[in-house]
Amino acid sequence: MRLFRSKRAIALAGASALLVAVGVAYASIPDSSGVVNTCYKNGNGALRAVAAAADCGSNETHLPLGGPTRG
Repeated sequence: MRLFRSKRAIALAGASALLVAVGVAYASIPDSSGVVNTCYKNGNGALRAVAAAADCGSNETHLPLGGPTRG
């Protein structure tokens, strides 16, 4: 019975951490001008979303996606 409680506590903590991470990402992407900032890894082409261009590493290229649309 004790093992079951431990697994449930670990699962609850993991789910909570995931919800916090999603909330932070949702709040900062896209930026205030509507652009989704991404970093393109030069070696293998991996793409990841970041909050700002400065978050890209030295082996990555900043690649802004989208932006405000004009109707």
